[in-house]
Amino acid sequence: MVLPEPLEAQDGPGDIQMFRTDGLTVAVWLHTEDDTGGQVAWGGQCLLCTGGAAESGGTSIGYAASAGVGSGDPAELYVMTEGAVTTLDGRDVPSLELAVEERRFVVFLDQRAGLWGVHGPDDADRIDVDAVHGGAGSISGGDGPAPWVVSLIPPDAEAVLAGGGVEGASAELTGHQVLVAVGDGTATPEVEVVIDGERQALTSYVHAQATEAGVGDPPVTWRSTVEGFLWLDQGSSTEALSVEEELADGRAVLLPVAGGTLVVVGGWEPRAGEVAVRIGDDAGGRWEAATSVRVRELVDGRPVTVLGLPELSATEQAQVTDVGTVPGGARDPEPLGLTDVQVVPLGD
Repeated sequence: MVLPEPLEAQDGPGDIQMFRTDGLTVAVWLHTEDDTGGQVAWGGQCLLCTGGAAESGGTSIGYAASAGVGSGDPAELYVMTEGAVTTLDGRDVPSLELAVEERRFVVFLDQRAGLWGVHGPDDADRIDVDAVHGGAGSISGGDGPAPWVVSLIPPDAEAVLAGGGVEGASAELTGHQVLVAVGDGTATPEVEVVIDGERQALTSYVHAQATEAGVGDPPVTWRSTVEGFLWLDQGSSTEALSVEEELADGRAVLLPVAGGTLVVVGGWEPRAGEVAVRIGDDAGGRWEAATSVRVRELVDGRPVTVLGLPELSATEQAQVTDVGTVPGGARDPEPLGLTDVQVVPLGD
């Protein structure tokens, strides 16, 4: 039997060693009672996210492995050592520490990856990582006598903490308020936010941002399935877009919906700045600014951008040719260069 060539270890943050091959990343560290080498957590989407500890020659070795989706890189691995958070590649991630009644929480926000995480007080090795939706997030734990919730508040929103048996602490992290709330066993922490004068539960806001496309009356919702389809639903109307065909790179789908128009672009994540849609040719066309921009992840790991527009006439729908972003200081958008825009009525 021919054994494969051994992989050469690479230095990671702290005492962690990492190995990479063919889309697989494995991190290992010495796991002792006094020094774990840093707690770890995977973020993002992966086919395999696993970890644990194994005994070797009387020594406990901690490990974490991740296999990427499709041709994408493996999901990001976050390493927490003495309250500081870094990635396997050594990139520092902004973090802070908050304490409520001697219960210590470490919270980090990775704006580049669109992820945030919480190291709670209940499990020394557990870190919860979740996606940021609409600049917000909610992570909870401690189901016993002292339930807790950590809230990432959207910029320019006001947070409201339910009283009566709930203690809280807050601080700012990269422009977001982080609010930690701990119940006393008689009350479960509840956090609400006031956005544009409207008060709602933070969890409801996060859910809407995660599932709604940002346009339509009633709102259009979306879901990506492992079978390779992006489903769009509005009331009883539904449409399935093929990830490999209709949402292939360079292609887009326009969907007229009740209360607006959707333009769905696969494989594109616009840079920061105004996003617009091109209606008409170079001679007599115009750029229409998107009223909403939602970037999500398809099942194959590629981004998908859903743009909202006002209702367009049938003639205008057929004239949509491209999308683009306005760079800082520029006047006109830079076109993406779409090769095909297909008009698909929702529910046809």
